[in-house]
Amino acid sequence: MITTYDPHVVQFWTKHGFTPSNTMAFDGVTYWQVDVPAEDERLKDPEYIQLLLQGKLFLYPAVVQRRLRLPLYTMTRGGFWVATRIGEDNEIPALPLARSKLLIQFAYQAPGVNQELKLKKFVSKSRLLKTLEQAHNEEVAHLGLISSEGYIEKIEITVALGALTTKPHPGLKLLDQIKGGPS
Repeated sequence: MITTYDPHVVQFWTKHGFTPSNTMAFDGVTYWQVDVPAEDERLKDPEYIQLLLQGKLFLYPAVVQRRLRLPLYTMTRGGFWVATRIGEDNEIPALPLARSKLLIQFAYQAPGVNQELKLKKFVSKSRLLKTLEQAHNEEVAHLGLISSEGYIEKIEITVALGALTTKPHPGLKLLDQIKGGPS
């Protein structure tokens, strides 16, 4: 299964007979899932590899900038941010973030559970960057961005730091111009 934000990747697989499904949209960024078997030879196709590289270089920084717009929320304990674990086996330590305080509270503060956790709101980019740098220095390599109930997006902290410390990426304009997936 491939999950992508890049409509060019979706068009590539649609051209080869695959139909995208489970379309989701968060913060104006559309994500598609395409059920491509892991052993499909077209995953090594030079055209597909080039699309992946172009997406990683030109679209992904713009996606990260858009997804990490302020305000953002996290949870703290005793004044320090709380690390969480994400991934299929909860093997990846991550700093939890959400664009909605209700989502992060839903994820971490069920009634009677984790009542010692406190909500922290990032309204300053410099404070967010300082927290990301601190997490990175403490060897937490990922953010767990809660997109909606049941969806946590894994973002590498180094990618987030790079995207947030540069000018708005030109891919933002490209994201606004491309409206769609398969055509």
